[in-house]
Parts: sequence; structure tokens; C-alpha cells
Amino acid sequence: MFRIFHKNMESAGTSSKQEAYRKAIARVEELLGTTSRPDEQGAILDYAIKVVKRDLIGEALSNIFYCGNEFPPDWRNVIPVPFSCQEKKPVSIDLGSTDVLAVPWRVESLATSIRDLRTAPFNSAEGRYSASYYKEIGLAVINNGIHHSAVASMGGGGAIQAAAYSMAAAFNIMSTNGAVWTIKEQQGTSQIDVLDFRFAILFTLAEKRHKISQTAFASANIDTRSLASYNNIHTGTVELEEGRSFDDT
Repeated sequence: MFRIFHKNMESAGTSSKQEAYRKAIARVEELLGTTSRPDEQGAILDYAIKVVKRDLIGEALSNIFYCGNEFPPDWRNVIPVPFSCQEKKPVSIDLGSTDVLAVPWRVESLATSIRDLRTAPFNSAEGRYSASYYKEIGLAVINNGIHHSAVASMGGGGAIQAAAYSMAAAFNIMSTNGAVWTIKEQQGTSQIDVLDFRFAILFTLAEKRHKISQTAFASANIDTRSLASYNNIHTGTVELEEGRSFDDT
């Protein structure tokens, strides 16, 4: 299985998660230190984000083959961005071209999905599909309709509607040390265990990428609307007009 960053077992303790997270971020900082140009630093972060996503996606899809009688990990609420950071407009994501995290866990359901999509195109209207889309890292996490979505992501594609979450809106109230998420809101501070340290890595890399983008646009005197347009292009999503459902597109 594809690996760049060393992966500890899911059962790794807090200190192990923190150490793995620390090593990965330190290596990225080392790469960033090789240049002072924002565009080159942005490219380095884009590469690192893509590597970590590919690592997670490969494991999510293949775990069912290796886990024996154990259930694969439940990777749905992987980055607990507060509800206040959910955007008003959903996004349409193409399962064939978007980075999709789906964890098949039931043999019968996976077999049925493979048979279904072998003879017919993916149709989101045939079942209940839901997903969370993290814009700054371009990752769609499937919450329901997991098996069909997983198969569609491997070929053929198909579009579903996803709730869009702005990690940029969460950067001021969320932080992580690789083992725990700390979320500071008006009602108080809460802490949530990190499911896998690689999700914490993605969050931190996205935060760094966002800061570089803001700096670059500010230095070029480009307004925030242009920055939003850049982010949409960068993540490759299509926003739905307010008041329209996915079926209207």
C-alpha cells in the first residue's frame, strides 16, 4: 500500500499520534524552507495534501480486504468542523474526479454495488447519499451510500450533492496537536480525539496553504471575492445556486 509518511496502527496512543504528526509537519516545514516564493510553497503544500489524501483513500478502500473479522475504521466525521462553518450552498461532486473517502465495511453491500455499477450507471436518486466536502483540501467524505460511492469512485463516476464545510472559517477556532482537536466556541471549549493523525496533518497543511494564498492575493491587491473564486477553482467543485436542489442542475 502506498506510503510516504509512516503510519502507526489505529490503536496507537496519544504520544504516538502526536509524534507521527510532529514528524510529518516538520518534514513539510523543511520542504517549505527551501524556497521563499509563495507560489512554490503553495505547490509544495498542494503536493503534500495530495499525498496524504491518497494514502488515506487507498487504505479506506482496501481495508475490507485486510481487516478479517474486524470492522474497518469509521471514518465519517474525520475533521469535526463546527456546524457554524457549514456553507449555505451545497456542492455537486463528481465521484470519478473528486478525491473521495469511503470505507466499505460490509461484504454483501460491496458485492451488490460492484454488480449494480457493472451494468448500470451510478444514480444518486436510487438511494440515500450524503457526504461532507472539505473545500480547502478537496476531499469528499461519504457518510451514507458508502459502498456504491466507493465503487463509483474507482471508475465510472457519478454525481452526488454534499454539504460543504469551510475549514478556513474554522482555522480561528480549531487547532490540533495530532491526537486531539481543540474547538473554542462561544459556549465553551471542547476536545475531540483525532481518529487518525493524518486527518490532523491535512487540517494543518490546509491552514498553511490558506495563509499562503491570502498573503499572495493581498500582495497582488486582489479582493476577497477573487480569493473565493480561486479556492473554488482550486478544489474543483461546483456550487449550487441557493434554492436549487441537485436534481435541478
